[in-house]
Amino acid sequence: EPAVHTFLAAPEAGNLFVKWTKNGEDFSTEPQITLLLDESAEYLAVFEEDPNWQNPVMNFVGEYQCDRAHALVECFGYDEAFITIEWGSSAWELTRWIIVGKLDTDTLTISYSGASKANLVYDDQGEVKSEESVYDDGTGTIAFHDDGTFTWHEDQSESGEDLVFEWIPVTDGSSVSMPNPWTEADSAKAAADGAGVGYFTLPDAGTEVVGGPIGWDNYRYMDLLAEANGYVGAAELTVRKGVNRPDHEVSYDTTDVSGDYTAYAHEWTIETNGWQIRCFGNEEGRVMKAIWSSDNFSYCILVRGQGDIRDVYGLGADDIAALVDAIE
Repeated sequence: EPAVHTFLAAPEAGNLFVKWTKNGEDFSTEPQITLLLDESAEYLAVFEEDPNWQNPVMNFVGEYQCDRAHALVECFGYDEAFITIEWGSSAWELTRWIIVGKLDTDTLTISYSGASKANLVYDDQGEVKSEESVYDDGTGTIAFHDDGTFTWHEDQSESGEDLVFEWIPVTDGSSVSMPNPWTEADSAKAAADGAGVGYFTLPDAGTEVVGGPIGWDNYRYMDLLAEANGYVGAAELTVRKGVNRPDHEVSYDTTDVSGDYTAYAHEWTIETNGWQIRCFGNEEGRVMKAIWSSDNFSYCILVRGQGDIRDVYGLGADDIAALVDAIE
């Protein structure tokens, strides 16, 4: 016995329903049809592109900032977003996430999968020297809010904390670009003056430690945070100084000003001249990150080796102690 069936033509985003055809002939302009299937026939729903369609992500396109993390939101296709998030941990290194997902217009939320995360290292000319994939199957959500912010929840986050990004308006008519919170300086003193941290004393260039001679290449600062970049032997060396006072609002973690959220294999403490230095590394006794604080300031040392030993190279306790004693 012939059965009755109902069919609904539902256009995808960016398209309009036009009509139904039966065996190539116009049949109905109603999107929903009910048929008694008592004969062999071919029914096709016809759609066309909606000339007035706008990707709903267009309402949120632009650049956003959260501490030292910066995000660029762009439209992708008819109803998806292409989002780039970058977090710079030093003058040479940053972590980049690429996220693509469809915006739910009811909740203003993107539930994404297949996101990529990579660690990039740049040379002195600003060219990418190496790129290491962390994952390419990331999941999470990005929820936009009416106040010009969005909340990012990364399922793979090491801290487990959501980040809230604020929209940065473009007022000069220029194209959207990722903002750089850092300002270059020509000396450690200039970086300290620009950051407002009083002074920034470093080991003298040419100072010898077990790891090799120390040298300085460049300096920069942001509000209440100064940074020096150079080398110790063949390894990259970064030193930071930031405020550690509750009466100052800052854009970084005052207990760890490194901006480095690597999950190291080992953590231990050494003492030098009364300072308790928290040390981190992937081999016991080899320090890749050291952090310490005084009543008013927090400090960090970051060390990165070259090539195959980049993820394991570190300085010994004596070298770290010598550096800490010379940093103020």
